[in-house]
Amino acid sequence: MHVCTGTEKSTPQRPCGANISLATQPTGDWSAELSAGPGFGSVLLTGYLENDWYSESHSIARVVRDDTSTSVQFSDYSRYGLCEAIEHTDFPGCGSAPRRFTLSGLISEVDSPGEYFYHVPSEMLYVYPPETPGGASETLGYWSGPGLMSLQNSSWVTVRDLTISGSTATVFQIVGGGNNTIGGCLIKNSVGGVSVTGGERNRVISNDIYDITETHVRTDGDPDAGLAQSSRIVRMAPTNTLVANNHITQLYFGGRGKWGLSSTGMGDRWRGNLVHDAPGQMILPGGPLSMWDKNEVFNTGYAEGDGGVIYAGACLTKGYGMHIRDNFLNHSFDAPGLTGRGGIDLDDHFGGASNVSGNVLYKVAMYSLLVNGGE
Repeated sequence: MHVCTGTEKSTPQRPCGANISLATQPTGDWSAELSAGPGFGSVLLTGYLENDWYSESHSIARVVRDDTSTSVQFSDYSRYGLCEAIEHTDFPGCGSAPRRFTLSGLISEVDSPGEYFYHVPSEMLYVYPPETPGGASETLGYWSGPGLMSLQNSSWVTVRDLTISGSTATVFQIVGGGNNTIGGCLIKNSVGGVSVTGGERNRVISNDIYDITETHVRTDGDPDAGLAQSSRIVRMAPTNTLVANNHITQLYFGGRGKWGLSSTGMGDRWRGNLVHDAPGQMILPGGPLSMWDKNEVFNTGYAEGDGGVIYAGACLTKGYGMHIRDNFLNHSFDAPGLTGRGGIDLDDHFGGASNVSGNVLYKVAMYSLLVNGGE
């Protein structure tokens, strides 16, 4: 294994990512597939390799196999370091690598119903047909459509009672404007549901949104006001977006940063939503003077350790004056062997929440409320 030092960069000929051994021998010849020519060898490993709470993806650069074992080497470095994760024994949940991951891009591993491989140069799709009871026919489809609609600086527009499926982008985007409404729609099998950026008094109400790979609903502040994601606060402009009475479920298990609901807008209110079924953390609040109230959330965290059903962290000022009130959080998981989770987790010196009260937390993993749990 080659290890990069100093300013040296990883290359296909001399990769310097981590080298890990697989617990079981794969059925296919991965090494041969990596060198099989154009269209083969784009193998991606995704999962929890260092910490129970951090999912990441790496391309596989090299595979070494003998009669009893197989090892793979990443093409790039990991964020926190695999060796460091094993050596860090003074923090709960550390001292060993989580070792939970999936691989994609291997035709030799297409061995179960529903799996597939697409060969780009020949535009050939290989599919292991799904099992169908009684010999019934099966319809195969794929996502290919763009986002449906983007409202730019519009006002008093109502979009309602539509069914949208198969978008490879965010279905509805509202940028600026005011008093627009996305309501009563069914959004499914898409990358994103609804995003609202800036503007004032826009609404996302009474929608059913499920089977989403990125974010179901996201509200951000006006970028010009310094309230966009990862932006320095320069001045503050209220957005007062309302997200209410939506049914949000089934978040895709595909890596770090998959939040069902996310907010940075000032004065936004999230009220009366039913939210459930997510492998990790589902809700990321953060807008200043925002309110999360009377929502019900259950069945989250079944694949990820640490964090919480509602999670905010690593900032002394983000979300200043935020209220988390009168929510019902219930029946969320503490996966066996993983770092304990909480109901509401204000982590890593998060200092924005001014009112956390009236919440009912029932069977929400190990802790009901965590404050500054991280180092």
